[in-house]
Amino acid sequence: VFMDDYNNERIKSKLRMSPVQYREKFEKAA
Repeated sequence: VFMDDYNNERIKSKLRMSPVQYREKFEKAA
């Protein structure tokens, strides 16, 4: 599920974050 969110975000916003950085942000938001 996390990777789906990451991929969706990357497509939507041309995300320049690595998966690791994104996951850190994701976990802080949780």
